[in-house]
Amino acid sequence: NKRYQALTHIVSQFVGLGIGLTPSGDDYLVGLMAFLLLKHHPANSCYPSFYQGISQSKANTTPISAITLEKALNQEYRENMHQLIQCLVDGRETNIYPQILEILNIGSSSGCDMLFGIRDALFLTHYFGETHVD
Repeated sequence: NKRYQALTHIVSQFVGLGIGLTPSGDDYLVGLMAFLLLKHHPANSCYPSFYQGISQSKANTTPISAITLEKALNQEYRENMHQLIQCLVDGRETNIYPQILEILNIGSSSGCDMLFGIRDALFLTHYFGETHVD
């Protein structure tokens, strides 16, 4: 419970962090939410903290990034993000490199920041002993 209480504050500190059309902190949150807030993921219970943290801080970022964060809260992403997440969830033994490469090509660093968020979401899932990541 203490972790959840701090989560809203932590999320709000990421919003608008960095420079550019979509700051790095926002892109990272998009990647993190893409996996952690999946419908059947145990961390989905953190949704209210993400929602509140983003809602409180969206004035600290660019308009386009605020829209992107709101869409991410509703699990709305680019098609290549959906494809990568689906491959990870399904545990398919397919080559995910094409999806990763497409995401890397988003913006100057946005795709890389999103992938860091996904990576950390996978690490957190594995660290806390969930069966969603092998």
